[in-house]
Amino acid sequence: MKTITNPKKILMPMVRILAVLVCACFSVATHATVVVYPQVPGLQGCQYAYTVKAKDHGTSTWNTVSLYNTLVTIASGGWTNTTCSYFSCSGATDIQITFSSTVTSAAVYPSSMGVTPSFSGNTITFTISGPKKFYVDINGDHYNNCMHIIADPLEVNPPHPGDPNVIFIPSGTRVDTTVNVPSGKTLYIQGGASVAGIGLDWTTNTKVLGRGIIYRAGYDAVSLSHATNVTIDGILDFNHGWGGNGGCGIRCGQSTNVSISNAVSFSSKKWGDGYDIFCSSNLTIYDVFIRTNDDAIAFYGGGKSGFTGDCKNITFTNSTLLPDLAHSFNIGVYGDQNQDTQMRDITVANVDICNQSRTTSQGCIHFSVGDRVRAANFKFSNIRDQDFKGAPLITMAIVYSGTYNYNPGRAIDSVFYTNVSYSGSGTPPPSSISGYDATRKTTNVFFNNLSINGTTITSAAAGNFSIGSYTNNITFGTLSLTPGQTYKMTAENSGKCANPSGGSSSEGTKIVQNTYNSNTYQQWVLVDAGNGFYSFQNAGNGLYMDINSGSTVAGTNAIQWASNATFNQQFLLIPQNGGYFSIMARHSGQVLDVNGNSTAEGANIIQWPYSGALNQCWLFGAIGTTLTMAPMSQPTANSALSPNGDGVNDALTITNIEKYPDNSLMVMDKNGSKIYEANHYDNITKVFDGRSGLTGRLLPQGTYFYQLQYKDKGTVKSKTGYIILKY
Repeated sequence: MKTITNPKKILMPMVRILAVLVCACFSVATHATVVVYPQVPGLQGCQYAYTVKAKDHGTSTWNTVSLYNTLVTIASGGWTNTTCSYFSCSGATDIQITFSSTVTSAAVYPSSMGVTPSFSGNTITFTISGPKKFYVDINGDHYNNCMHIIADPLEVNPPHPGDPNVIFIPSGTRVDTTVNVPSGKTLYIQGGASVAGIGLDWTTNTKVLGRGIIYRAGYDAVSLSHATNVTIDGILDFNHGWGGNGGCGIRCGQSTNVSISNAVSFSSKKWGDGYDIFCSSNLTIYDVFIRTNDDAIAFYGGGKSGFTGDCKNITFTNSTLLPDLAHSFNIGVYGDQNQDTQMRDITVANVDICNQSRTTSQGCIHFSVGDRVRAANFKFSNIRDQDFKGAPLITMAIVYSGTYNYNPGRAIDSVFYTNVSYSGSGTPPPSSISGYDATRKTTNVFFNNLSINGTTITSAAAGNFSIGSYTNNITFGTLSLTPGQTYKMTAENSGKCANPSGGSSSEGTKIVQNTYNSNTYQQWVLVDAGNGFYSFQNAGNGLYMDINSGSTVAGTNAIQWASNATFNQQFLLIPQNGGYFSIMARHSGQVLDVNGNSTAEGANIIQWPYSGALNQCWLFGAIGTTLTMAPMSQPTANSALSPNGDGVNDALTITNIEKYPDNSLMVMDKNGSKIYEANHYDNITKVFDGRSGLTGRLLPQGTYFYQLQYKDKGTVKSKTGYIILKY
């Protein structure tokens, strides 16, 4: 065992000695699609007689996976032992768990994975489709007999020993102190290595990468304050807050341009949060698994937190949360006592919340807005709550608490819940929404396709929601529209429909209102853009509704433009009375509006701040059957790809490809490098789902390009295009 107390002193000699050993540290299955890591010396292993093995699906050689003891909080507030294992893989992977006694039941969670295990005697087996983060409850036990399995994607071009810009912690090493990373440097923790904490405060252009472990950090596992341009990927945090006085998996304070992905965090001690985001902007958090004593995710302001400024422009997607005692999302609480600040433009999408055990009146999603904070433009979509215990689903309030605040909050405004579901035993306790006083209100909260145990909720009473004082425009509705269907869009104030001026097919033409005359240019195809947003493609000319130049200025015209998958071509549908919808632009938070409430022919359609007025409400009238935009005889690829597990655009679908089985597909990045290739692409067994064909890892968001070759009656034809990958 190598135990390091000063990594700088030992780094270079250690690199020279171990460089030749690095590649021999791991056990790799056939075709290098399953990688397991050696046990970190000195870390507490599994406390039970379990084994976990993994192998490439369809092969015969099993790889034994190292097991670690992790502590979790039980419903009474104490803690107990549980187990976590991790490995890396690409593509379908078989997993075998050998339990210490007879298995009578086994369940893989989150349920959205759709995995049903087989078990016989003391053995459980199942197959996952690729890299996943999940857990298995054995014999109905969510604590001692809960096996957490982290199946990471394979690493791509990991750093090498000897790079002067890399702090390299090799496999087999345990660093018993916090590693502080200087600006411009990368900390790489190899699988099978650990550190006691990571410091990134006051840094610029830093990275933390690898498949290593942060083990029992005394307070924060990662401290990230006043930092800019930070990337964290692939790190596991086992039981931060070990000192017993709180701490976070990641504490991000007053930082900008931060990317956190493929990460795991556990805590069991009092006040142990997952990720606390204070006064930070431009954050992306993707593919994380968090099981905590206290809040899993918190969006906070300044004031008593010690930070200052707005908290804004944050996306949190494709993740699983298991807060054992507190909130899944805690929003508000702190703010600056001497100035107005905002928490705004925060998007949460495709998240599983599992087995929360809070026994107070505060919700899984909890707004507690104080200290002169205005919380606005929050969007929650495709949130799946699974059988939490004792907690309401949602609580929202403007508050003044002497413990946490100096002043009341200012407002909660424009919060959108789309495709949020609860499935569990019984009905959750009442949810609640309230303001503070006549000048500090909670307004414009929209529930779209809220489901409780399979029942779509269309009123506050049906959803067991208490709507308190100082609130306005709290609505519940359903999205009774079908992607792919063609509609006319009629303004409620005028009865006229949206169309390009003069029926023009030119890019940049303004969208106006006219009397409906059954022209195809007055019809729009509803296109699912992912994460609860939609685009509108003109049935007559194929162009898309667009807010001119992506402007956020009120009064900017809606126009038509070629598809580019940008946010100014994506809209949120907000249910209104009578089957009408308001149509909110994703990039600006403003809605489509008939200018000046006009009823005249040719009046411009613009974007304007939401008010709920009739000239901002639109009725979608279905036109015949779904429009086919391309001839059925030719293969056609969808250009938008959002692999978030919602069943829509999760993979590259090539329509009619079954008619051309003699085909080949190549996908390239913007540099022309091949990232995926397949012969006989068929949308089923050969399918591109946003993962690299080399590593199995999800690719970054952005634009990619494809080349499809296929034989048509003996003639080789070629088709090229682009794919917009978004999560």
